[in-house]
Amino acid sequence: AGGPCTLLVGLQPTTTGEDFRGASGNGADGVCQLGADAPDGSVKVLKTSGIALLRYGADAERCCRAKAALDSCTALRYVEFDSAVQPMIEAAVDSETLAQPHPLWTGVGKLAVVCVAARRDPTVLV
Repeated sequence: AGGPCTLLVGLQPTTTGEDFRGASGNGADGVCQLGADAPDGSVKVLKTSGIALLRYGADAERCCRAKAALDSCTALRYVEFDSAVQPMIEAAVDSETLAQPHPLWTGVGKLAVVCVAARRDPTVLV
């Protein structure tokens, strides 16, 4: 099941909402080139604060891939998960998964572990 996953994206002052959304309106062909990892719906941009909202619903895997891709986009100031994703974290990560030692997980939050666990591939964040 899982709860909703939303990304909050801070645009650089020189990046417009139109630049980020691209012709597709969802970021697939925007300045950060999300491609298949773009959300299904259009991206909402709060113009006065320069924040874009990407809503993925329960598609945690695509949301995690988009977060990883956006983290390296220089047109952005930051990319954060919305706090509404917390129920998904608790449902997806069991204590056994969190207890397994892995150098990648040192200092990484639970949601990043969810992103790894969702793909069953610990190299996804490298």
